Amino acid sequence: MNLNQFIQTVKLAYPNISLSDSQYQSLYWLTQECLRWSAVHNLTSFKTIDRFVDGHIIDSLSLCDSLKRISKQNTMLDFGTGAGFPGLVIAILKPDLTICLLDNNYKKIAFVNHARAQLKLNNVTTVCKNIQDYKGEAFDIITARAVSSISEIIDNSKHLLKDDGTFWLLKGPNWQQEQWAGQPQDVITLRNDPKRFLLVMTKVSTG
Repeated sequence: MNLNQFIQTVKLAYPNISLSDSQYQSLYWLTQECLRWSAVHNLTSFKTIDRFVDGHIIDSLSLCDSLKRISKQNTMLDFGTGAGFPGLVIAILKPDLTICLLDNNYKKIAFVNHARAQLKLNNVTTVCKNIQDYKGEAFDIITARAVSSISEIIDNSKHLLKDDGTFWLLKGPNWQQEQWAGQPQDVITLRNDPKRFLLVMTKVSTG
């Protein structure tokens, strides 16, 4: 898949998407470089470029419309970012958003740091820790994708979400079968094939 084919694949998935040439080039470089590193370090289960683009790039880009509601003053934590998805894609889409990418896998965070430097993503910071051990500054938004159950994500990361901050959880079609206390304020359909949803939940202030 060359750059032009990559661009057409993205546009086929999202006909109304509006990305600059440099954003497409950054996403294409990220795809190639992550696959190159993964051949040695096993960063992702997607081994072919077609599966990688669909499973990581297209899936992360599904947040594109939702990101428009975020102001440049907001801060975000990508919990369990892995090799940087969706965090690196979000950073490319919104260079004015301050985003922290957290994972406890050293090799994956090493790749994220490499990508951050090569793509000059000055809005990105990284943390290589278990989230329960991270005691940094609280964020406006915590996003998580393919990490664990809804209840585990909330319980493990709520100390890092500001009062009245928002969880953005990317989930598949079986999310309603999970046992957890609460309901999302909003459920946004991100993709139809495969079915993906964004669950939006606001943290209730305890003050």
